[in-house]
Amino acid sequence: MSTAAAEVRARVQKADEARIEARAQRAATVAEVHGRRAALLAELAQLDAELDTSVREAFAVMTLDELVEFADVPRADVRGKTLVSATGVKARSTKPRGRPATKAAAPAGGKAPAEPPA
Repeated sequence: MSTAAAEVRARVQKADEARIEARAQRAATVAEVHGRRAALLAELAQLDAELDTSVREAFAVMTLDELVEFADVPRADVRGKTLVSATGVKARSTKPRGRPATKAAAPAGGKAPAEPPA
């Protein structure tokens, strides 16, 4: 291999090493942050379960209004699945029920069908 080729190879290798190191650092950072996020999500799920149990137990001895007042928490923070399950009342859907109303389609050409002969 000629000296020029060796020098080119060395420059390419040096550039690749810098890129490899930068990629490795970014990937390690993403993995670390993802791990922290996963741990926090698991902790949040556990806290949600604890809150759900606590709210259910509270509904056994008080109303939603009392709980909101005494605990000084927003109503929205204790509503949802917990309230629906504890009270047996389902939240109303905003979706319309049944089939959507449709108009009878006009036949091709826009003319009304002829009446059959009598």
